[in-house]
Amino acid sequence: GCFYVVDVPEYSASLEQDYMKKFFALEDDVKDEIAIRRHNPANKNAYRGYCPGLDDVENTLQYKNLYNIGPHETRAPTYEHDDSDIYAKLRYDCQEPNVWPET
Repeated sequence: GCFYVVDVPEYSASLEQDYMKKFFALEDDVKDEIAIRRHNPANKNAYRGYCPGLDDVENTLQYKNLYNIGPHETRAPTYEHDDSDIYAKLRYDCQEPNVWPET
């Protein structure tokens, strides 16, 4: 796996790793609440959130669990479904809000 961090003052990789270990140690039902849309239709996100890879290896080709977050962005309120501009749709899709577990 890989984890990429830039421009974060006072960043601590060891503290981040501690947080990741705590997240992946949570009960499955807690992580399932923030699973991506493919695994949890209540989550509108296609990319950001938890992805349990082991139960869907044929579709995800992943033998690992993921938790995907990104920059804090404000998403445009709607996307006009104009299929002629695939880049506009991709930009909209990639500006998903982060989701966090309730613990």
